[in-house]
Amino acid sequence: MESKDMVSSCLDKDKHELKRLCEIKKEMKKNFDNIFHNFQTCIHGLRPDWFHQSGKYAFQFLFGEKINSFKNIFDHNIKQLKKQLDKEELHECDSKACLVVLKKQFETFFDLKSPLSYSYQYQSNLALQKEKFQEYAHYNTESLKNIILSYLNSIEKRIEERACHEEELWIKERNVKERKNELKRLNEIELQKQESMMNVETILNDNLDVIEQQSNSNSPRKDTDVEGANISKNGWYRV
Repeated sequence: MESKDMVSSCLDKDKHELKRLCEIKKEMKKNFDNIFHNFQTCIHGLRPDWFHQSGKYAFQFLFGEKINSFKNIFDHNIKQLKKQLDKEELHECDSKACLVVLKKQFETFFDLKSPLSYSYQYQSNLALQKEKFQEYAHYNTESLKNIILSYLNSIEKRIEERACHEEELWIKERNVKERKNELKRLNEIELQKQESMMNVETILNDNLDVIEQQSNSNSPRKDTDVEGANISKNGWYRV
């Protein structure tokens, strides 16, 4: 069994480590927020209110989907993911499920072909519409795809790292709790021993007092007359 000093020392170390892990958790969440903010800033260029009519047409021409429809779905998916990431305790499965939905939207979006993509008119107009799209979105289609998927992959990696870290944090919190309980138990045992020793000491003192009283009561005493009688020189008692 560990001694009280050893348990106390381990508890101090666990508390220090727990504090360090909590600081790392805060830093990880801060980094998470920065990546998420950059990701949203990247998508900000696709907002329909930024697009001129010709830009909206270029968007639909290239991807076969109206930008308003795309934005509404994106806003819903991004809010669901952000809701999971803002939780104090990360739920890896739920976060990844939201991320998969978001990734699927973009993968489908970039792989989608316009209904006119195989026509001569589409091919002859393709270069112009790509130019228009880049003018309003500030990215060409391939660069935008790579940047967005890169952000999504980065978010997924951070989710895994944070989930792993929170598991480590949970284990350390459990260790601290167990150390505290063990230290409390040892303190109670020590207190019981001290109380027991005090009781034994009290009993011994009481026994000594009894013995001393008995000893005094059994010891011989000098006989004297209650009225002060003394023995005369001739040996007779005189009253």
